[in-house]
Amino acid sequence: MLRGFLGEQHGAVMDFIEGKKVEGSKEGSYDITADDKGDNEGKDFLCGDYLVTAEGKLMKKVRKRRKKPLEDLEETEPSVDETTECETESTVSIDPAPKPRIVAVPVPKPVPVPKSTPSVVRGLNKNFKNALIVMPPVDMWGPIQSIRSVHDPAFVRWMPHINMIWPFATPVWHDKCAATLRNVLSTVRPFTIYLNNFDAFVKSKGPQTLFLNPTNATNGRLNDLHELQKKMVKCFPDCEGSSDSFCPHLTVGKVAHHMVNKVREGAKWKPTSFEVSEVFIISRPDDVTPFAITQKIPLGTAATEEAGW
Repeated sequence: MLRGFLGEQHGAVMDFIEGKKVEGSKEGSYDITADDKGDNEGKDFLCGDYLVTAEGKLMKKVRKRRKKPLEDLEETEPSVDETTECETESTVSIDPAPKPRIVAVPVPKPVPVPKSTPSVVRGLNKNFKNALIVMPPVDMWGPIQSIRSVHDPAFVRWMPHINMIWPFATPVWHDKCAATLRNVLSTVRPFTIYLNNFDAFVKSKGPQTLFLNPTNATNGRLNDLHELQKKMVKCFPDCEGSSDSFCPHLTVGKVAHHMVNKVREGAKWKPTSFEVSEVFIISRPDDVTPFAITQKIPLGTAATEEAGW
């Protein structure tokens, strides 16, 4: 009798009796006949799908039935069809080839390049409902407005102002115009102007325009305002306005020719001054609505940044 184990994991036992069939195995029943043993008595040999050792132990399971001594099996390398798939007492596991390591290299973020602001704006639309002005501080308005409220027909529509460019760009252009002005005027230092006396534009017919005459304290001229207006006109060549014909003034009324001196004397004006540190873009939607400020542009921001203020 040959005695063997049908796989350690099942723990099943088979008795191999010459010429007889043994039932009850978990893997099935087998016959081991004299033909199966043949001349292999005392040797390892194949029986069905199993390899029976000389000691009667089932060691290997094969795909293809072969009745061949183990020595012949070991001497010949198995072909693809004869390749065995077996469970042995010792199993060697082979780790798969390690995957290549992928190292994430940090990519520096690109340094944003600031968009340059153009120093000239062309092709803009303009009308008389928009203006670029210099304006005295609100706390100085009282004496000016007391005169304007009586003699200036534009008192409701306009705030006290000195027109620098009028007509000016329509509101859709104001953001772009303001950006250009901030760039160009960043190097212009604030300056002081004086409102010392009245003057008038004399006409042969019709009402006379009465205004406060802005000057510089040192020489009574308007060098600073003229230089400022020149810079701004260069930014907007499509807007009307010539530096040669520019005559800055702060209008306080329109009166008949014979009333000019009377109004001037009756106003009892006290000279005053203010610092021009900003320019303003103003606009109104129609002929009735008063002007309102849409953009405020400071002067001398570059000098302020350098000084660390």
